[in-house]
Order: sequence, then C-alpha cells, then structure tokens
Amino acid sequence: MTPSIYSLFVLGAILTCVLTPVIRYLALKKGFVDCPQRARKVHHQATPRLGGAAVLSSFLIVTMIAGIFVPNFQNLLWGSNPIVGSILIGSIGIFIIGFLDDLARLSPKTKLFGEFLIAGLVVWGANLSFESVQFLGLGSISFPEWVGFALACLWIVGMANAVNLIDGLDGLASGITLTGLVAVAVVGYLGGISSVTWLSTLLIGCLLGFLVYNSRPASIFLGDCGSLTLGYLAGCITLLASVRNDGVIDGIFPVLAFALPILDCVFAIFRRTMRGRSPFSPDMEHFHHRLMAKGLSHGKAVLAMWAAAFSCSLVAIAAAFGKGD
Repeated sequence: MTPSIYSLFVLGAILTCVLTPVIRYLALKKGFVDCPQRARKVHHQATPRLGGAAVLSSFLIVTMIAGIFVPNFQNLLWGSNPIVGSILIGSIGIFIIGFLDDLARLSPKTKLFGEFLIAGLVVWGANLSFESVQFLGLGSISFPEWVGFALACLWIVGMANAVNLIDGLDGLASGITLTGLVAVAVVGYLGGISSVTWLSTLLIGCLLGFLVYNSRPASIFLGDCGSLTLGYLAGCITLLASVRNDGVIDGIFPVLAFALPILDCVFAIFRRTMRGRSPFSPDMEHFHHRLMAKGLSHGKAVLAMWAAAFSCSLVAIAAAFGKGD
C-alpha cells in the first residue's frame, strides 16, 4: 500500500521524537554542549546542540520512503529529473559544514566557501536557476542565465545563514522555519507543485517532533548543523514553490514567507558594517534580544516572534495568489 503524505508526516514527527533523545544522550556523552558562560548566551545550563541531526535524519528517512513507494515522487528523487535527490544530497553537505562549525568553529570564509560550493552544485543539479523575476504580477526583471544562477545560490546561502543567525532562543529558529514552511506547503498544494507539498509537509512533521524537546525549557538545541540545514532546505523549497513559468520566478513570495529571519539578518549585517565591525561578529541586538530588553520574558519573546512569523506567512500566501498572472 502506498503511504500517504499524512502518514509520512506523522512518521516524521514520531521518528524525530524517538531520535532526539538518542542524539541528546550522544551529544552529552561526547561533550557537544552549548555552555552558558559566554556573554551572549541566555540559557542557564549546558545544553546539547546537535538536535539538527535528529531532524535531518528523520527527514531523510521519510523522504526516502516517499521516493520508494510514491510513484510521482520517485522520478524527483533518483529518476531522470532528480530535483529532490539533489536537494537532499546538498542538505547532507550543509549539515557537515554546520557540524564542523559546532565542533571546531570554522572561519566565516571557510563556511561561506563550502556553502556556496554546495549551493552551486544543487542549483545546477536541481535546475533551480532562473532568468526572470516577477513581482506581484506587475512586471518582471530579466537578466542573463548566469545571474539567475548566482542569485539562486545567494538565496540558498542567505537563507541558511539567516535561520542560523536567528537561532538564539528555545524553539525560535525551528518554530519560525515551521511557520514559513506552512505557507510554502499551502502554496505548493494550491499551485499543484507536488515536490513542494511533500518536502515542506514532511519537514514540518519532523520539526513538530523536535519542538517537543526544543521548546522552552529546551533540553537540546539545533546547533549550527541544524539551523544551517533548516535554512538551506527552506531556501531550496521556496525556490521550487516560487517558479511560475519557464525561467520566471516569483520574487515576493519567498521573501515574505521568511521575512523575519531575512530582515533580522539584513539588519545585523548593516549595523555591524556601519559600526566598522565584521558582519560575522556576534552581538546582542537581534530582534529577540531587543524584545527581551523591552521586558518580555524568554517564552513571551519566542511567542511574539512566532506570531510575527505566522503573520508574514499569511501575507506571503495572499501575495502568491492574490494577483493576476
């Protein structure tokens, strides 16, 4: 019997619930923990930080099951049009970069080089490049194919790092990614883009299972390996969801769906650069830090950010379908 998207959604959540405590135990045993002694940390005890391993493992398992048993999904995974297969292979590469960063703190240049290399291979393998960007049906901007290729790579790498930067409170990055993926799943379903519907729905299931342990008080963090991978997957899936016609992509929907981490990342780069600092230097002025400085508790700051992200998702859905072609 062919498994349904709903059964694999539930399986993804269950798998993550089962795997996360295992990953947590291994992380504690090997010393992969985030210590609160550093000034920027807002938690008060050493916490394992390899939760991304549980999310990605569960996501790969349920996606592979879909690729084996769901006819329409097989070709996208390892057939003549391996869009999904390319994205999954890339996710493993991004995870490895994040894991190495968790392990030994890679330099920003090394991380970016690896991220752009993987993004380039995935954009080429999954044919995610584009030749024109459309804005709300009001017109489009065309450019050479190599520019579309570069912009697609920049989007994927930018999303990976935006989610990584906003991962500062319990459940924040995972919850915000989940709300953005809800918009992506809706657009994929209503637009008849099966690859988008399946990928986003299965990843949402895995994130729900992880939030059982990652919500406050979190017993495990995503780690750079998790937040970079989530941002990478969100970047790839939003590109798939934004394709309107051959070589034309919706330039508004993906930005709106993940407006919160994108704006947080842009503001961080701008303020650090304006102060003569490296854009990669950490600080305590992200959106969630500012909310807590205004008096919101840890939990209320996360809820406020989730609510804002969900509002952005609703606007993104409206922008995707509330216009003429």
